Amino acid sequence: MKKLYLTLALAALATASQAKELTFYLGDDNTAIANESTVYFDNVTIDSYDGGKDIVMNPHINIISDVAANDIILIAECTSGQNIQLCAGGTCEMGKEITKTGVTLEAGKKLDIQFEYMGMGVAPDAEIPTVESTITAMYEGDDDSMVTFTIIMGEDVNGLAVIRTPKSLKSIAGAIEYTLAEPATLTLVSTSGRTVLNQNISGNGSISTGSLAPGIYVYTLGNETGKIYIR
Repeated sequence: MKKLYLTLALAALATASQAKELTFYLGDDNTAIANESTVYFDNVTIDSYDGGKDIVMNPHINIISDVAANDIILIAECTSGQNIQLCAGGTCEMGKEITKTGVTLEAGKKLDIQFEYMGMGVAPDAEIPTVESTITAMYEGDDDSMVTFTIIMGEDVNGLAVIRTPKSLKSIAGAIEYTLAEPATLTLVSTSGRTVLNQNISGNGSISTGSLAPGIYVYTLGNETGKIYIR
């Protein structure tokens, strides 16, 4: 009997200690989205008709949990000001910021959160907007489980990609904020190959990017190279 109790206790302990982890995936190729990364999506669907057109951007974002859960919180916030839609297996809601609570996930099974931008009935000559949003998920009451990423959708955002910008750099409207442990040289190069910024930086601060066109730039920060989206 003692052995049975011990076995049950160990099983309960193993269940209680099981890791709870959420992961986002992008597109039909199921590319995992790293926490705090930036995603670029340029697959825009346009349906033109007499007097107008519909513009749809649907990146097929999935979320998965390693345990069964019915307390997932999902938040989608459009930081560029357009209305977006989020369904997450329930009633679809539209707005600039949407919060879904009580989302249910089966262990190890992906759920399409049905996040998209829909510009319906716009003028025939309307420009395709660049839509920037932040998507966040967590288990209710467990702040440590939070995962988040930024998605930038539009016609000229350099294809379908997940770009990981270092935590030491943060692109905000009109500037790049930086937090460095050691001094380094920050260089930005445009997609045409032109160096648009070369500056020594240290500590905490920001650099104005107001004179730069919005888009993707290649950065070099010390020995590290990557891409960053200038807002």
